[in-house]
This record gives sequence, C-alpha cells and structure tokens, in this order.
Amino acid sequence: MIHVASLIHDDVLDDADTRRGIGSLNFVMGNKAVSLMATAIKNLVTGETMQMNTSEQHCSMEYYMQKTYNKTASLVSNSCKAIAYVSNQKKEGLAYQLIDDILDFPGTSASLGKGSLTGIQHGIITAPILFAMEEFPQLLSVVDGFDNPANVDIVLEYLGKSHGIQGQGS
Repeated sequence: MIHVASLIHDDVLDDADTRRGIGSLNFVMGNKAVSLMATAIKNLVTGETMQMNTSEQHCSMEYYMQKTYNKTASLVSNSCKAIAYVSNQKKEGLAYQLIDDILDFPGTSASLGKGSLTGIQHGIITAPILFAMEEFPQLLSVVDGFDNPANVDIVLEYLGKSHGIQGQGS
C-alpha cells in the first residue's frame, strides 16, 4: 500500500499526465485530491502499525488518539476533502472511530453489523478502556493479558463501574 501511495505521490511531484500509458490519478482527479488520498493511505498504514504495538505506551490516551487519527480520522477526513475538492465543494473529520469504539461495548452483533467486543477480544485498548483505567489504574496490569478470558471479564466489570463509556467529565 505504501508503494502505491509512493507511486501516486511521485506522479504528483512529477506532474505526470500518464503512468504506463494510462491517465495518471493526479491527471484524472487533480494533484490536490491525489495528495490527500496518498496522505490517507500513508496514515492508515502508520495507524495499523501503531495498533500492533504492544509496548506500555499503547495504554495512553495520547497514543490512542494518534493511532485512531491515523487509522480512521485521516482516512475519513482526507477522503471527504478529496471528494469535496473534485466536486468543487468546501473542505473539512476522529469522532466516528470514538463512537464506534464506545458502541462496541453495549452494542449487539445485529445492531453493529459486526461482532461486539471485537476490539477487546483482539487485545486492542480503546478510549472507553483508557477512560476506565484513569478511574481504576489497577486495570493497567490486566489489559496486557486479553488472551485470558478472565481478564476480559475483569475489564468489562470495571468498565461497567466506570465512566469509560461516557468519557471524561461525565
């Protein structure tokens, strides 16, 4: 994916009209739209890489927000900006992922269109868990052991007692 983004970016920098005899993406859509999409692709890969990180820093809200921006908000935001640019509209995207992370807990597979609790079952620490950890710091010792179903149950129990679903200041 990074290679594709790199080729697209090269076409933008070179102001190339074609790539291998076909109209280049930047020629068809415009340099600005393609630059936005290349940035979104680069950020998506960065966010996915950050999500695989198992160091202690993945338990911080700052890290979560940066990872989430890279994975989701940048893709949504830059895609919207590119569409707006191509259609000559005005431009201007992190709330979607935060809401999705919150809905993962009280939601059902039918209402979500996917399995519920998938993030926690994959060991992914999301905003609700981070908010709960602020109230219950002892959760830090549990979140690195999501492969143990008992630890998932412990986190869910504390999450239910916390303001983790509502966020800070609720």
